[in-house]
Amino acid sequence: MSGFPWNSFFISIGPLAGALGGVWIRGRQDTDREQGRAVRARQDAHRDRCGDAYAELVTTARLVLRNQKQLGIAFATRVDTEHQTIQDVFARGSDLLDDLNRAVVIVAITGSAESRSRANAVFGAIRTCSDIITAHSAAVYARRTGTGSGATVSGTADLIESIATAEAALEEFLDAVRPELAPA
Repeated sequence: MSGFPWNSFFISIGPLAGALGGVWIRGRQDTDREQGRAVRARQDAHRDRCGDAYAELVTTARLVLRNQKQLGIAFATRVDTEHQTIQDVFARGSDLLDDLNRAVVIVAITGSAESRSRANAVFGAIRTCSDIITAHSAAVYARRTGTGSGATVSGTADLIESIATAEAALEEFLDAVRPELAPA
């Protein structure tokens, strides 16, 4: 009886199957490693985008606060609001607030829930400062032109207090986002 030499077949196919299995396992490991690298690269890129957005917000917020402090000094020293330097500060303040709004929107799009909340708090605090400046300017204008309803000019203490609140909100924002930006 001449049969198929199954023993020889299995002995010869064994190393081939082992080699193919090894290639499959190695390919699987390489794929997993590549996927891990791709995930880390995406995470790093997202962290970089968030870092850029957070830095833009902090930089712009500090510029706005500096501008508002300059206006506070002008109000405290009773510099004429029609003076060209003060008009330049007002104009720059408007542009900076637009930039700050854009920075907050970018954080809202790219950042975490905590960073969005803190960015909105910073924006709200700075907007309060702007409201005080606007009210002060309107009262000064009304008093000068005699068109006002006798509104009093709020003291610069309100502005100084609101600037301090905005600076504290900015520090809270920084404290909240620092852990997000730490390398993994």
